[in-house]
Amino acid sequence: MFLFNPIMLFAILVVIVLVLFIAVIIVIGIVKKKKMYFNVEQTLKKYVVNDLFSLKVVRNSCYDYILDIKNAIYYIKVIPHFSNDEICVNNRIKWQIRNGSFDDSVRMVDGIEPLMNMPMNEDNKNKKMKKLYIVYPSARVLLKYINECEMEFIYPDTDVYGANIVNYSQLLSEENIIK
Repeated sequence: MFLFNPIMLFAILVVIVLVLFIAVIIVIGIVKKKKMYFNVEQTLKKYVVNDLFSLKVVRNSCYDYILDIKNAIYYIKVIPHFSNDEICVNNRIKWQIRNGSFDDSVRMVDGIEPLMNMPMNEDNKNKKMKKLYIVYPSARVLLKYINECEMEFIYPDTDVYGANIVNYSQLLSEENIIK
């Protein structure tokens, strides 16, 4: 007959609680990401007003959506950013997440490089090809380095190395961000 001593029982309970805790964290992350893509997709569908316009869900390494509207084709990448810290564009492919202007930690935004490096074929003479990053749900501030000691705020129409960056909250409140 196999009997559990109290220490072994406690260890088993701790392991079970840890496994459950990790499982809950993973499930919450998956649910947040699904909700993020659902919300962005519903917002982008507002721009598809007739049969000539389209929204294609792609979700590859470069971009998540292709929005084809009246005079432009947007390649859209959604950047999950639930901490609401500021995002500072250091250069074309290095975007840093900072808690404030004196934050020295080096936390970078993942997934920027493939779309930034993607060549834009201008085959379609009637429509502009554009790259758009949507920060979901929001960044407290979007900044871009001009040189070593100057920064500027990023607005939806600011050219950031051939792309535009917009907060999802701005996309909800301002109808004319995507033109």
